[in-house]
Amino acid sequence: MDSDKSVTATFNANANVRLNGHIPTLYPKIMDAYAAIGVSGSGNIQAQAFTFFEDLIFNNPVSVLLEGGRNDSFGATSGYSKVKSIVIKKGNVVINNIVIQ
Repeated sequence: MDSDKSVTATFNANANVRLNGHIPTLYPKIMDAYAAIGVSGSGNIQAQAFTFFEDLIFNNPVSVLLEGGRNDSFGATSGYSKVKSIVIKKGNVVINNIVIQ
């Protein structure tokens, strides 16, 4: 290169998690979907078969079903979702197809 150059890039967060409900909403992280449930009620979080570099800390008095290992369209289970750690401080959490690495 013999002169200054400009470079641009666009980054989009992966939408590997959804909060399943009347209108499913997509999120890049499991904890983003959990935060969307709020501090009351319940939710069904579905995660694609993907490695999530996050610690899961469930600390709200809510009931959560966390289903990992979903395929690209969140349909059938095609494997496992991987997370760093899981801590349950409050509420009820049912966990399926999640691997702690």
